[in-house]
Amino acid sequence: MEKNKKIPSSTNNPYLPFFASIREVGQQTSTVKHFLVDLPKENYPEKFIPGQFYQLSIPGVGEAPISVSDYDPINHTLLFCIAKTGVVTSQIHTLQKGDYLGLRGPFGNGFPMDTFRGKNIVLVAGGIGLVPLRSVVEDYFRNQDQYGELEILFGARNSQEIIYREEMKQWRLKKKTTCKITIDKPEKGWDGNVGFVCNLVDKSYCDCSEVLFHHTSPDQTNTVILVVGPPVMFQSILNNLSTIHFPDDLVYVSLENHMKCGIGKCGHCNCGGKYVCQDGPIFSWKELKTLEKEY
Repeated sequence: MEKNKKIPSSTNNPYLPFFASIREVGQQTSTVKHFLVDLPKENYPEKFIPGQFYQLSIPGVGEAPISVSDYDPINHTLLFCIAKTGVVTSQIHTLQKGDYLGLRGPFGNGFPMDTFRGKNIVLVAGGIGLVPLRSVVEDYFRNQDQYGELEILFGARNSQEIIYREEMKQWRLKKKTTCKITIDKPEKGWDGNVGFVCNLVDKSYCDCSEVLFHHTSPDQTNTVILVVGPPVMFQSILNNLSTIHFPDDLVYVSLENHMKCGIGKCGHCNCGGKYVCQDGPIFSWKELKTLEKEY
């Protein structure tokens, strides 16, 4: 798309994108880039909830659902962290500062941050599962006095696939914040944790004194756990939580069913009686257990 070309925003038609200028592009890993975009004034979201997503598009190529890494309500910018996985995302990776990106949204049901007030928040992320959780991290730091402690447990396949590397260095320095990183296998020069991220919550592997939900109050209702990553990761973590009888309604996960329209019309993301693009992508584990096993 031609740089610096003024592109009109769409009408109120929910199927038509508006266009936002790219302010910054950065390389996170060999296959992941971040894009900071400036929202047109008429497209400021009335309310953004961490965990929501936008449909990102390039005319003539297509569109793809991408979780928001951060919405800055002061500068009205959106941050996306995008893995190069297909035709649309590969084309997005060719865009540069000053180019335009098509957006529709925000869509979906995010994390119920209002209900987390006063609670500890534990984030368990695998790979690019940290992308939607970053919006939770940013909300936490903007309103830190309203929450308890924050613990970030992150796993990557190897040290070269760690996203938000520089940001996590800063998160570690914040008050009431713990950040633990692990990689799947040992590698030369890595002296940190080794093993799958689920090991960081497994009582037989981890130091329980370092994991919030292993040493919080007996009723455990002062802590919520947010889990995002490959579906294969979910069951191991949920099994570990069941061994300590952690309440299902305080565990939240994100589904990644193929979302096309974003407004519950096309049916691509149907899961039992729910549409992931509208009722999700964030669900409590208590709610998810009642749905058809299509996730």
